[in-house]
Amino acid sequence: MVAKSLTDYFSDFINQNSFTVTSVPMHPGREKLRGYNQSRSLAEGLAQKLMLPYQETLLKNYDTPSQTKLDRKKRRDNLSRAFSPAPDQALKGKNFLIIDDVTTTGTTLKEAAKVLKRNGAGIVWGMALAYEPTK
Repeated sequence: MVAKSLTDYFSDFINQNSFTVTSVPMHPGREKLRGYNQSRSLAEGLAQKLMLPYQETLLKNYDTPSQTKLDRKKRRDNLSRAFSPAPDQALKGKNFLIIDDVTTTGTTLKEAAKVLKRNGAGIVWGMALAYEPTK
């Protein structure tokens, strides 16, 4: 019962506030090696399911080391200035739902959201498929 109410609230809020779905970007070199960006795949699928637009809004400026073995402070330092707005993307006043595959401390989603907000985005929500607690 509570889950249905939360689901209704979530979908109503998303639809009433005209959200655009976006994803955490991957550095082009790493994406080329892997062959895909799992966060983009999730975001595009969710956007299609929710009948919302998908927009690539961010770029990964440099190939950062993996976050998996870093503590909270090192994660923040690792991603500081790692993201920038993609060229020719309209961000001002738009609401975004950023999708990531896994979150641990929330640093990646926070850093991506900061860039969107600094560049005029309205409401920014983050969502991850999985949560992996730090050890």
